[in-house]
Amino acid sequence: MDSDNARERPLRAWTGPAPRKSSRLIGPALRALNKLRNDFGHDLEMRLTDERVNGLYGALSPRLRSITPNASPDIDVAPRNRFIPMAIMMRVMLLGMIRQVEKRLGEGP
Repeated sequence: MDSDNARERPLRAWTGPAPRKSSRLIGPALRALNKLRNDFGHDLEMRLTDERVNGLYGALSPRLRSITPNASPDIDVAPRNRFIPMAIMMRVMLLGMIRQVEKRLGEGP
């Protein structure tokens, strides 16, 4: 299939429905992270505040909160230092999900 047709098809057509467990686990956090990204993209004066990081932390499922204890609002550190573990954890999870999709499509290791 050429790349023009590939761009026209929605991702779901290639991957099938997202695994429900994965979607529930990381979906709300990804939407919150995307909102944060959009906010930064549209306001060059925006700062990463406790309130914004708390919003992202609040979007994490209880399971994800349990594996990112350094991101808790109870920790008295700069917002940046709370954001970093959440961003790393979400990246690792996304990479794992991408590998699962690649295996399903027969393209992965």
